[in-house]
Order: sequence, then structure tokens, then C-alpha cells
Amino acid sequence: MNIPDPRLGLVIRYGFLWSHESDDGVDESVKDRPRAIVVATRRQPNDEVRVVVAPITREQPTDLSASIEIPTAVRQKLGLKSARQWLRFDELNRFTWPGYDLRAIPGRNQTE
Repeated sequence: MNIPDPRLGLVIRYGFLWSHESDDGVDESVKDRPRAIVVATRRQPNDEVRVVVAPITREQPTDLSASIEIPTAVRQKLGLKSARQWLRFDELNRFTWPGYDLRAIPGRNQTE
């Protein structure tokens, strides 16, 4: 699997753990989902890259002020399903890139 360099706005497939799952004691995601990288920072001195990812979901959020609906044209370009989808900013995961929860996107040999 080719792993791209992390960059702002990159959409990856990732085993995302929701806060309610973590609160219930779950430590592995139930489902791989598309995620967008919101922030990628390089830390010195070991040069590790830390990223923050926001989930993309088809479930309409209760709090629309903490989400952005992804326009149809953008969903199509990203290869996402045609149903309405939202990028949520009230649920974020942080990890060191590339991380073990990255997954290949079906039909491609890489994560993007």
C-alpha cells in the first residue's frame, strides 16, 4: 500500500474511533471510514508527523454548526457515495503518521 504524505484536506480511509465508543471502553474502531486530515504537524527532534483527522459520515449530525455538508461535486471527485455526507469537527482523532489504523481504499493500492 502506497502511503501519501499527510497534508491538509487529504481524505484517507482510517479506522476511526468515535468518542461514545471510547467511553464504552472500546479501543478499536468498528468500521473503516473516510476521514479528512485537518492538521498535520512535524515535531522535532524525531521528525514524527502528528495528524488530526475529522470523520466523514452519512448520518446527519445533530449539531449542524459543528459540521460541514460535503457538496455533491466534491463527493463525486473523492469517490464517496452519492448520499449526503458531512465532515464533522466535534469528533476528532489524533495519531502519529502513518499509524496502524490507515487502510487501503477499495479498488486502489493506496490510502487516498
